Amino acid sequence: MCPAFKANRSGADLQRASIVWAELFNVNLAPEVIVCGGCRGSADELLDRECPVRQCVLSKGFDDCGQCPEMPCENLKRRWVSRHEMEAKLGRPIPEDDYRKYVLPFENAPFIQKLV
Repeated sequence: MCPAFKANRSGADLQRASIVWAELFNVNLAPEVIVCGGCRGSADELLDRECPVRQCVLSKGFDDCGQCPEMPCENLKRRWVSRHEMEAKLGRPIPEDDYRKYVLPFENAPFIQKLV
């Protein structure tokens, strides 16, 4: 779902991701550097080179955190966001399209809590 994942990248989405993520997450990324190869991606394909989830996945030999019996762990919980928290921070609603494309991919808690 993530617009930064290398298989999902498109110019218009990257332009908008740059703007929305700066506003929501306080990260300033030029659209051309927004790329991620996922947990198993190469170092030059990482949006967040310090991602604790990726480091954990690699240390355990998994392809992604969904394979881990300890999921959801504290590493993953530190990366959770929620629409409600983001809207409270902004003081206004997030437009539906922006939410669906740029927040929902990181709003892991509701999906994972259904699995455990």
